[in-house]
Amino acid sequence: MHRDLADDLADDLADDFADDLADDCSDDDADRYPLAPLQRGMLFHALSSPGSTTYVEQHQLDLEGDPGGDLDVAAFREAWRSVCQRHAALRTAFDLKQVERPLQVVHPAVDPPLVVEDWRELAADERAERGSAERERAFDLVRPPLFRLRLVRLGEHAWRLLWTHHHLILDGWSVGLVLRDVATAYTAASRGEPGGLSALPALPASSTPPAYRDFVALAGRQVVDQDHWTSA
Repeated sequence: MHRDLADDLADDLADDFADDLADDCSDDDADRYPLAPLQRGMLFHALSSPGSTTYVEQHQLDLEGDPGGDLDVAAFREAWRSVCQRHAALRTAFDLKQVERPLQVVHPAVDPPLVVEDWRELAADERAERGSAERERAFDLVRPPLFRLRLVRLGEHAWRLLWTHHHLILDGWSVGLVLRDVATAYTAASRGEPGGLSALPALPASSTPPAYRDFVALAGRQVVDQDHWTSA
């Protein structure tokens, strides 16, 4: 089934997305809209090679506890929950039932999949192997969230975050924005200050980027070089 979908995607990359946006209707709280051209190309390749992790990315970040204390795991989890509400990409999965026109589905809420482990007794090579194994686990593209968080303790106050995500939902620029917001929300939560979205910096109206669904509508009107994807 997925191979048939990949073939149909290759034939449909340059379609105008306006009709999809106009015709989209749903009886649940999720927001559905078409994929951007680049996303459609990545989806084509992902579905052509089931189980492939070509577009799975991982960031390993070394963390330290608060001065004079340890990392507040509960505050860290709450920070990610707040950031998931702020960034729709972190709540996005894909509806593949409509073969000719797959949709991305932004769910109203997701629970950050944070796993906490103690790696203090592990040798460096075993730590590396476990990190690689986490990176090689594929995602089910229809089930949100399309990211995983593994927080591992390496020392008394030393931690490492393995953040693994699918490139379909985040690029290099957006990764930095997400991490900035996590740091801000964590600081507020760990201090017992009012957290949630109120802890995150607000953007001036003049610099607020358009909603991603609006970008998709604009991108869908542009010509896409189908040969770039089908001949790769």
